[in-house]
Amino acid sequence: IERLTLAINQVIIRNAQPVEFDLAKRRLGDFAFDFMGGMFKGSVQPLRLELRGVQLAEIGRFLRYRDTLRGECDADYDGRLVRLDIRRVDYPGMEKGSISVSGQVRERGIALDSLVIRDARDQWLRADGFLSLKESDINLRVSNFGVWPLVFLRGIMDRPRGVLNGVVKFTGNFENFQMNGDAQVKDLSFGIKVIAARFDSVQGDIKFTGDRISFQELRGRMYSTGYHKLGSGAEVGGGGTVRLEPRFKV
Repeated sequence: IERLTLAINQVIIRNAQPVEFDLAKRRLGDFAFDFMGGMFKGSVQPLRLELRGVQLAEIGRFLRYRDTLRGECDADYDGRLVRLDIRRVDYPGMEKGSISVSGQVRERGIALDSLVIRDARDQWLRADGFLSLKESDINLRVSNFGVWPLVFLRGIMDRPRGVLNGVVKFTGNFENFQMNGDAQVKDLSFGIKVIAARFDSVQGDIKFTGDRISFQELRGRMYSTGYHKLGSGAEVGGGGTVRLEPRFKV
């Protein structure tokens, strides 16, 4: 096939070289496609897949993603080893970030040798273990890492911001999971619309136990966002527990 063009959600994919088929052996030859601002190439036998220079903005457009998403992605897979390198990532919560992944594909998932996320704000996350849709076992360590990945917070807090330090172990899957570990939060700010208040400079401890997250000895300042505003804010303290439903719903 000399020319092959696909248009999906305003993303154009076209072959960069003729696509060859061996009909007798039912085999696809080497291929190369202009793909989302970069290149997707490889072969079926032996299995070899490569991504080079793929633009995250194009992926976001394809997925109809609304938030800002920029960066560049390279990836390799040879049927056993998998490598992912994403650089210059701009995303809500990340600035000039990078994501690197290396692992080995097993029968039931990926043995994750290393996953590292870091950015220009000196936040980083490291993970290793076994990743599977059925039964994962992942160790996570974070340092000065933003709370933006904790999407469930958006269900109880308005515009949460802050940083985390700690270690958490995740086992299970999205439907049935356990989390165990400890973390510390600092410089946390968020709003609670139902009481017309905003909390700032919050710090304290977080304990992960099973499907529960306990906020312990939190201290900070509260500002009213309603008609009667507190000018300088009032010092407050407290805690509480959040129970997560399947798929991390609150």
